[in-house]
Amino acid sequence: MEFSLLGPVEARDGGGALPLGGALRRALLAALLLEPGRVVSDDSLVSSLWAVPPATARAQIRQHVSALRRVLGTGTIVRRGSGYVLAAEPGSVDLEVFARGAELARAATAAGRTADAAALLREALALWHGEPLGGAAYDFVRRTAPALEERRLAALEDCFEAELAEGCHGELVGEILAQVEQHPLRERMRGQLMIALYRCGRQSEALEVFRQGGRLLREETGLDLGARLRALERAIHAEDPALDPPVRTVSPARADTAAQPPRLPAVLADFTGRDAEITRVSAVFGEGARGDRPTLCAISGAPGVGKSALAVRLAHLLGGDFPDGCVHVDLREHGGDPARALARLLRLLGVADVPDAWEERVDRYLDLLSGRRILVVLDNAEGEAAVRPLLPQAPGCAALVTARGPLPGLSGLHRIELRPFPSVTACELLARVIGRTRAQAEPRAVAEIAELCGRLPLALRIAGARLALRPHGQVARFAAR
Repeated sequence: MEFSLLGPVEARDGGGALPLGGALRRALLAALLLEPGRVVSDDSLVSSLWAVPPATARAQIRQHVSALRRVLGTGTIVRRGSGYVLAAEPGSVDLEVFARGAELARAATAAGRTADAAALLREALALWHGEPLGGAAYDFVRRTAPALEERRLAALEDCFEAELAEGCHGELVGEILAQVEQHPLRERMRGQLMIALYRCGRQSEALEVFRQGGRLLREETGLDLGARLRALERAIHAEDPALDPPVRTVSPARADTAAQPPRLPAVLADFTGRDAEITRVSAVFGEGARGDRPTLCAISGAPGVGKSALAVRLAHLLGGDFPDGCVHVDLREHGGDPARALARLLRLLGVADVPDAWEERVDRYLDLLSGRRILVVLDNAEGEAAVRPLLPQAPGCAALVTARGPLPGLSGLHRIELRPFPSVTACELLARVIGRTRAQAEPRAVAEIAELCGRLPLALRIAGARLALRPHGQVARFAAR
């Protein structure tokens, strides 16, 4: 049996949700699930369930426990001493799974494994589907839900921190901005937005985020922003190199050394579809590994169609075939300047002292790739000139390039053109973002939103994020807007 607290309070036994009853009964179950395997006293239950307990409070608790036992099984809730204990299997309560994922992520971060931490946190955060403790009694939710929401926000900030450490600032700006608008007084999150904007070359916007936060905090509390944010503002003004995107390095060892793990942006937690494209590119890479030339693949398509997301997904899937590592460069961050992008690639490949002369940079780059198996991801190419000198030439290496156009002037490219999702896949992505139960309740509205978004993954995620911020709103009403 599985229990849910990070959304509507539910119990499931293999199939659909079990009939738990009304709001007070759900609150009682939730109070016991918050302390799985531990005795919750009668006094604690009374104070949790009622702001002003009625004279019949203890009798009502006994009645609701009896009713829950009939639904959940007689051995699920046991009377022990002056309270009750709920015997839940380990891993059967979504809050427990979330807490364990957050704990493992903290350990991974402490060990320097920020990519693992980000993946663990995205998986843990995906357990949330709406406001916690949904359907439970108001007094109980009012007292208990804020602490749960604080845990979610802390995990989300940890996730942003880990993904920023992985160089995912470009992908994070929109998500962090939406969260700051919802939680404007959270200074850590505001600082993360400032860093993401600065690393995207949007220094003035990063400073405006600081100024907006200061004005808001003074209006709300009469206080100034904290010392950390003020120090961050000074660093942005000074263009402190410490704020530059992290360098993802691969070992300069040759191909016969131990395999190096790929260092890539995290895969989107709600990545959906593209099975045909993944199969096709995997086949191209498999064939290329047996050839005497590098494998070069370009993914093209309209803005928002999911080129970067697919490239990152593919790099994670195929990275194991490249024991000398993977490097990822967002060419847009370098203004389409191949000299700047090449300097970045050299640093990623372990070159501390990058040559000033263009020809020396090219020679050093090609020499580093020679005799090795490295995957190079060149994201957001604006044209052939920005890509051509960065493509590997050594057999065993490979490149994944994303661009709006097919880059017809580059020879030897296997080209994949991405199109908007089929309707079914578009609806599936929305369901993952807003919650499957909610999507299944209004399938026509979900399909309408998918069409209004042009079935483009980016637009679908934006619409889904806005719906997720309104967990009790009707999907049809949102579609009508």
